[in-house]
Amino acid sequence: MYEAIKKVKDNGKPVVVSISSLGASGGYYAACGGSLIIANPGSLVGSIGVIINLTNFKDLAEKIGITENIIKSGELKDAGNPFRELNEKDKEYFQDIVNDSYDQFLDVVSKSRKMDKEKLKEYANGRVFTGRQAKEIGLIDSLGTYEDAVKITSRLSGIDGDPVIVKEKKKDNIFFRIVDSFSDNNLRSVKNELKSEFFEQPILQYKFVY
Repeated sequence: MYEAIKKVKDNGKPVVVSISSLGASGGYYAACGGSLIIANPGSLVGSIGVIINLTNFKDLAEKIGITENIIKSGELKDAGNPFRELNEKDKEYFQDIVNDSYDQFLDVVSKSRKMDKEKLKEYANGRVFTGRQAKEIGLIDSLGTYEDAVKITSRLSGIDGDPVIVKEKKKDNIFFRIVDSFSDNNLRSVKNELKSEFFEQPILQYKFVY
């Protein structure tokens, strides 16, 4: 998402990001692709960090008599398997992934916000800031509402008068979404939304846990 937003900006179109309530972790990562970031004073911003959640069912599996046989091509192929404990090589493997992803996150924020990378690390420990705090640190450009962001975007785009706002039509009803998916040959996307996280691990995530 960050790359998609950045591409629009790099092609000469101003992209103003408005954070109304929460712009943390992956949300903030994506926001860094824009031209300007605006947030309400009470918005939550930041949570710069990376996490991998690994759920373990080993004790439960043993209690109810579930056993597993693994045939693998390499010792790390089943790293994160929820039916066994993590060993030291597993932990080192996942930590390397998290560290490198975190470093990429830092690079993006440092470049987009024009902040020294080492200085940024003081704030990039997973914590969130209010919009007002984020403004003082330099994580956002200004304080304001969505309406303020629209006005700024209009001004940057050279629009005279009130701009016309185009909004995507929401499809809240799951029945209509499924029907549409048949017509769009996109049933797979609906299926993916219904899949449980427990069966998609390990997952590298940029998220704010609260």
